[in-house]
Amino acid sequence: MEKMELIELKKHKMEDEIYICAQCGFCHEVCPIYEEIGWESASPRGKIYWLKHILKPGPLPVIEIDKEFANRFFQCTICGHCSEVCQTKINTPELWKAIRTEIYQRGLWPDVLNELIEALKKEKNVYSMPNDERTIWAMDIEEEIRTKVRKKAKVAYFVGCISSFMGRLADIPLSTVRIMEHAGINFTVLGSEEWCCGNPLFLAGASSLAEEIVRYNVATLCKLGVETLITTCSGCYRAWKQEYPEILKEDLGFEVLHVSQFLAKLVDEGKLKLRSIDGVVTYHDPCEIGRHCNIYEEPRKVLENIPKIKFVELPKTKKDCKCCGGGGMLKATNPELAAKIASRKIDETTEVGANILTSGCPACKLNLMDAIFEREATVEMLDITEVVARALGS
Repeated sequence: MEKMELIELKKHKMEDEIYICAQCGFCHEVCPIYEEIGWESASPRGKIYWLKHILKPGPLPVIEIDKEFANRFFQCTICGHCSEVCQTKINTPELWKAIRTEIYQRGLWPDVLNELIEALKKEKNVYSMPNDERTIWAMDIEEEIRTKVRKKAKVAYFVGCISSFMGRLADIPLSTVRIMEHAGINFTVLGSEEWCCGNPLFLAGASSLAEEIVRYNVATLCKLGVETLITTCSGCYRAWKQEYPEILKEDLGFEVLHVSQFLAKLVDEGKLKLRSIDGVVTYHDPCEIGRHCNIYEEPRKVLENIPKIKFVELPKTKKDCKCCGGGGMLKATNPELAAKIASRKIDETTEVGANILTSGCPACKLNLMDAIFEREATVEMLDITEVVARALGS
């Protein structure tokens, strides 16, 4: 039987990853997709079995790299949990992205992602809105923000597409601004000169299209003399921290911090005068700053420094935290599946008696807010910046 080529696996030197899979099934226990769908072909093990059969066909029927194949590989949040429990240490997030690149190269992408590319080409954001409207989130503090846009400063706040344009998330950048003002931080924002960080392209397997974005964003910040870049989006953070240096093959020239790291630093420096807040608070670890970047302690440090806070942990936390369902482009390609996964997180929240669920990712917030609304649950979803702003009395 003729062997099919998976060019991207060779290019990324990941063919061996397919053959070292022990087919043990540990990944079944933690995969949010398998938990919902229940089909072997939806599990990490099943997907690797598909790939193995393509690379080395056996007596089974030929597996085509077609739309069905493509859809299965986009039924994944790229949460990295399967990699965390893998007994043979397969780097599954990179494997899934490599296969998505193969799918993209073959013109088999989900249609919604073709729309994404057109939006990025035309407007430099994923919502296909005029990029001049990137500060629409700041309409209530328009004069205040105007003085910050593109001014030279050592600290820059990279707002990101989702918080810039999604009205329901506007309180994340608003809270971040209030916190920095409270702490006396001199900062800048790029406004209309901020382009999408490119993370949707990285996750969807089209990183080759992101180089212009990467070089533009870095050069724009360097012109302003930035020494520290703050992101409130976990996807933006991962892109800046992991993908940008890989594309540039050099250091960015400035430090990149997720806002939880920045807040923890402000706590250490005594620059946040926090007051107690009502409610029982729990924290969801976003996959892209958690398993992908190992940021676990900083957000907890911030929350635990709020006086008299009632903080409880979810049943599964840190590297074992269950994905919210909104990552890996799943909310764009399979919104109903993303919603089902998010609903389980609401169950976890009520199980520990929390009525405030917080996180450090606007995508997590959006997906979990949708689940709360659908469930009519008595849970408030807040970003960690919103919790801190509330504790500041802002």
